[in-house]
Amino acid sequence: MQHAFLIVVIPMIGLAILVGIILSQRFLARVERVKETADRIGKETLSARLEPSGSGDDFDGLVETINRMLDRIEELVHDVRHVSTNIAHDLRSPLGRLRQRLEAMTLRRSEAGMQADAGEALVLLDETLETFSAMLRIADLETRALPADGERVDLAALVDWIGETYDPVAAEDGCTLTVRHEGEPYVAGDRALLVQMVSNLVENAIRHNPEGADIAVTCGMDNGAPYVRVSDNGVGIADSELAHVVKPFRQ
Repeated sequence: MQHAFLIVVIPMIGLAILVGIILSQRFLARVERVKETADRIGKETLSARLEPSGSGDDFDGLVETINRMLDRIEELVHDVRHVSTNIAHDLRSPLGRLRQRLEAMTLRRSEAGMQADAGEALVLLDETLETFSAMLRIADLETRALPADGERVDLAALVDWIGETYDPVAAEDGCTLTVRHEGEPYVAGDRALLVQMVSNLVENAIRHNPEGADIAVTCGMDNGAPYVRVSDNGVGIADSELAHVVKPFRQ
C-alpha cells in the first residue's frame, strides 16, 4: 500500500496542483484582459469590446452580457450628444433673432417702433420657452413622472383641428391634406402631447415630400383599439432610419 501510495497518489496530487496552477493562470489572464479593456473603455473609447475566448463557458456568457450593456451605453451616449446638438441648433436661431430685436429696440427712438420690436421679441421668447417646455415634458414622460391615465381625448376632433390648421400650409407647399375618421375613437392621454405628436408627423410629411404629394390623417378603431395614422405617397423613410425617427429632435 505504501508503494501504491507513492506511485499513484503522490503523482495525482502533483498533477492536480499543476492543473490548478494552469487553470488559475488562464483565469487570471482572462480577468487581466477584461481589466485592460474596461480601462480602455473608461479612458479612450466606448467602442472597445471584450473578446470572448470561444470556449462557450460561463465566462464567455458574462462577456457577451457586458458587451450588450456596452452597446446600450454607447447608443445612449450617442443619443445624448445628438439631442444636445439639436437643442443648441433649435435654440440658436430664435435666440439670435431675439438679440437682434432687442438691439433694434435700443436704436429705436419712436415708441411705436419699440412696441413692434418688443412684440416680436416676445414671440421669439415664447418659441424658446416652448422648446424648453417640450424638453421637460419628454423628460417627465421618460421618467414616468406624469400620471399614466390622462384626460379623455376625442381623436376625431383632434384630427379635424389638425386638418384645419395645416391645410393652408400643405396647399402653400403644393401638397394635398385630407382628414378622415370613422366612428368615435377616444383615448385617455395628454391632449397637448397628442396634438404635438400628430403635428410633427404632418409637418414632416409636408416638409420632406415633393410638390403634389397626397397626405392623409385618419383615425378610427382597429380591433377595439383607437388609432391615428398619418400617411402619404411620398418617398417614405429608409429602413436604416426607422429606429431613429422616434428619437427626440431627430431631423
